Amino acid sequence: MSFKSAPLQCPNDKVTMETIELDESGIIINKCSFCGGIWIDRINIERLFTSSKGTKSLLVYLAKILNIEISEI
Repeated sequence: MSFKSAPLQCPNDKVTMETIELDESGIIINKCSFCGGIWIDRINIERLFTSSKGTKSLLVYLAKILNIEISEI
């Protein structure tokens, strides 16, 4: 069962954050479009630690938004 929660506000500047699902692993991150902060809750951190695919997806996403080229993952 899936449900949508209320949009989260950035703890830094109180702007509504964008919710991003990395892939079908269900890992969710929240990104502030104002300060660029990226927030990951405990459940999603635990999913990252147990999912090599999730970890790779996060690294690819971060490289893209930070405009960093990565050669191997």
